Amino acid sequence: RLIMAESALMAAAGGATGLVVAYLTLHALMPLMPEGLPRVEYVALDGRVIMFAVVLTVMTALLFGLLPAREASRFDVYRSLKDGTGGGIGHAKSRLRSVLVTAQVAVTLVLVTVAALLLNSFARLRMVDVGVDTENVVTFTLQGTAPASEYSRISDEVLARVQSHPDVRAAARSSVTPLRGFSITGAFRVEGSTENLSARAEDDASLNMVSADYFQTFRITLVAGRPFGPADRSGAPDVVLINETLARRFFNANGIGRRISIPGRGDRYAEIVGIVQDVHQVSPGQPPRPEVYWPLAQSNERP
Repeated sequence: RLIMAESALMAAAGGATGLVVAYLTLHALMPLMPEGLPRVEYVALDGRVIMFAVVLTVMTALLFGLLPAREASRFDVYRSLKDGTGGGIGHAKSRLRSVLVTAQVAVTLVLVTVAALLLNSFARLRMVDVGVDTENVVTFTLQGTAPASEYSRISDEVLARVQSHPDVRAAARSSVTPLRGFSITGAFRVEGSTENLSARAEDDASLNMVSADYFQTFRITLVAGRPFGPADRSGAPDVVLINETLARRFFNANGIGRRISIPGRGDRYAEIVGIVQDVHQVSPGQPPRPEVYWPLAQSNERP
């Protein structure tokens, strides 16, 4: 009983200490998370984590308490004194203790190694240039079942009200925001070609429908050409911007003036009028893929 009580006390103290350290570490790391990191809002010390810690604590207490208690109950003090061994339980069952200590050291080494690798990965992700400046940038989503035309009208009204606020420097609409964990992709062709330029799935281009101030809002650098302007509206010739990855992979780092089909829009072609820096749309750990930006005013679609 004494051995079981000691094991339970040590396991409970270890489990409680682990939860406290996890809570303090979580609150220390959360402010360091980059803005827009996918699903960071789900990182929490919730009931499932606490339940897992409790179950692990109970299993640890039973594993490292029952075995020594079982061996202690089988130990014959009279025979040990009579035989003159005098080694006690520890001497008689040193092999079992050695196995348990070896297992503890091995598990500790694995946990320390995994923790070091996670910290290294986190540090490397912090150093990745995601292509956007998210400082003081707020994003939100409008949801509803209104038709595309009505939805666009409401979205334009909301955007106008946000832009008119004295503390807002820039505001924009888009179909996809950076680092949200997904993107809209499709094959595309160069005008005059009968085959998809992106013959492989990994070469399909992401399509992002944006308003004119999108690049200013996220402070995305224009590498060449021009940005979207008021003239790029419905009824005007279709234009697009492409990112550096698409320009390098398919146009030898240029492409301005060429015409490509808009990804996922069949035979609708647009002229490339500018090139912008790469943006990590999915996650910092995945390299940027070819991307096409299309003015919302020309798409007439619900973003």
